[in-house]
Amino acid sequence: MRPIASELFGHPVIIQGGMGVGVSDWRLARAVASRGHLGVVSGTALASVLVRRLQDGDKDGDIRHALAQCPLRDAARAIEARYFLADGRAAGQPYRATPLYSVSSSSDLFTLTIVARFFDGIDLSENAQAMAAIAATGPGQHFLGSDHTRANFMGALFRPLTPDNNSYEQWSADGGRDAASRANTLWKKQLETYEDPGLDPAIDEALKDYVARRKAEKPDMNYY
Repeated sequence: MRPIASELFGHPVIIQGGMGVGVSDWRLARAVASRGHLGVVSGTALASVLVRRLQDGDKDGDIRHALAQCPLRDAARAIEARYFLADGRAAGQPYRATPLYSVSSSSDLFTLTIVARFFDGIDLSENAQAMAAIAATGPGQHFLGSDHTRANFMGALFRPLTPDNNSYEQWSADGGRDAASRANTLWKKQLETYEDPGLDPAIDEALKDYVARRKAEKPDMNYY
């Protein structure tokens, strides 16, 4: 048996994930982790996967079974009624798309997003529930200074790079740029300053060979 990555390098070499839950599911994450690398189950595009599998007929019934367990019963029933096709889509028929986020996103989109999040599961670990922190933080105190907050702050919260926290007057004096404009500047700067970290040529060739072999073994398909 070939040695796993942790035996060769002492740490994972590949971090798999971020390709959307339709690709980065538990099967792929387990296969990557079994070789000593870091396999990640993605929660990206849950809403899209949910409605597309309903439109493909939900052949194994897993999506409808999960919807039946959702505590938001009216929302779950509305989603099934809107997207489920008992016989699946006709050949060549496009998917009924999910609404897109915008400044004035529809209530249907928010409902779909909330229900799709239910599919991601609920973390019942001691750290996620934080019962010890709740018990230790009494009346008149706050959680910002607790050990639990300090231990989880950087990973638990998403801190976007585009907001401008200056006063309105300072923001106006700086040109009144919105988030889209600042994001445009950020990606261009990151692309301009990017430095290729490099990869061992042998590992690079082995990965390319593996990808080529796997593509030849399995037909192309829509994983969503």
